[in-house]
Amino acid sequence: MRHVGVTVSDTLAQSYVHETSQTAGAAAEAAAERKRNKYSSLSQSYLLVPIAAETMGAVSKDGMDFLCELGRRITQCTDDHRESAFLFQLLSVLIQRYNAVAVLGIPSPTQPPRTKCSRFSICSIFSLVFLALVIYTTEGN
Repeated sequence: MRHVGVTVSDTLAQSYVHETSQTAGAAAEAAAERKRNKYSSLSQSYLLVPIAAETMGAVSKDGMDFLCELGRRITQCTDDHRESAFLFQLLSVLIQRYNAVAVLGIPSPTQPPRTKCSRFSICSIFSLVFLALVIYTTEGN
């Protein structure tokens, strides 16, 4: 059985900036590795697919492989060859929305400013991945 783990790392965080300034996607790869290590005890029963993204848009290799395969499988179901592009556009928009919330502290123009960062975009990403997992597992792994 496959399980998907999603995480988003700040590309410009002080703890990552040295690596991310030299290698694109370094924070995403580090986050994916942490996710694999965290759930290593489950590896005998489950296959973990870590999808790690950065606030500047880079996605980990395992995450890209999963999303590309997911886009391919959705395309098979819908016969619309734009599905992969739509999937990556949605991911990009969700990361941009999260960045706006993190910087401005405002989840949408209709809501008043807040002092804490809202996690609604991260919830959207989890919803997307849950839907993806349902499609992925029902089509056969």
